[in-house]
Amino acid sequence: MMSTELPKEVREKLSIWKVGKIENPEEYGGLSKKGLLRRRCLALLLWPAGLIVGFNMKDSNSEVKSYQAKEIIFDSIIAMIASILYVAI
Repeated sequence: MMSTELPKEVREKLSIWKVGKIENPEEYGGLSKKGLLRRRCLALLLWPAGLIVGFNMKDSNSEVKSYQAKEIIFDSIIAMIASILYVAI
């Protein structure tokens, strides 16, 4: 999907902080809210798998899916840092 086809209200929410607030993201080429939640939980529980899923999704043609992937990668990195700190302390 080309970036010019996205409505203004969707374009305003294209960031890793706001992409979860898009209503019906599957209409714009992204994952459904339930699908995104499942992948985010995977990223937090099993961060290596979350990184793999995130980097595979990042190459999508959809801008919405690309930002969703960045959110999953960010969650995986947070989980990785937390697990390293837990082991180190």
